[in-house]
Amino acid sequence: MSREIHRGFASERTIGFALVKRLAVIFPDAVPIYFWAQRKGGRLAAADSNFKRVQIISCFARRPKIHRPGDPAPHVKFSSSIFQSSRVAKNLQIPTLVGVPIANQLSSLLGCDFQWYEVNLRNERPMEFTVPISQKCVSENGSVQAISELAVTNLRMTGAKWLEWARAREAMALIRSASRGESRFPIGGYTPFFLLFGSNA
Repeated sequence: MSREIHRGFASERTIGFALVKRLAVIFPDAVPIYFWAQRKGGRLAAADSNFKRVQIISCFARRPKIHRPGDPAPHVKFSSSIFQSSRVAKNLQIPTLVGVPIANQLSSLLGCDFQWYEVNLRNERPMEFTVPISQKCVSENGSVQAISELAVTNLRMTGAKWLEWARAREAMALIRSASRGESRFPIGGYTPFFLLFGSNA
């Protein structure tokens, strides 16, 4: 019996657009960004008086993977770059959120539900794995947990430390670098984007 191969029907960047659209509803006071040191790390960004201190959530968009068009059981893959990044983020007290739309074709990205996962790395060498999006118990060691949208809203309150802007800039650069690994591409689907919550206090 041949092993089923699951493939994506859209890029991580496309899925990221869908995620940001939903996250803007969940977190109306968040600014979603891709961190680029020459821009967000520059003087103009640092001059924003509303961003003296920030909370950060590191976010990964994952593609739903399907075996055939209209597959009723899309899968999601957790790659090593997510674990590498989340290890760094955890040390900085920044939560890592993974989101995947429950969709099996491009048109179903309109108004679809999402499955959310919190990555809380507990072991040193996690394996890449692919699971059905509908599977709630994701990994045996607890490194990845499927969570509700209500739990997503709680990530900021329970896991995100307030950081001065200079420190936040360094943190985002470290997390982004860890996710890229040996990649030669400056911006790609395996690079996280960030939700920033600012304070002028």
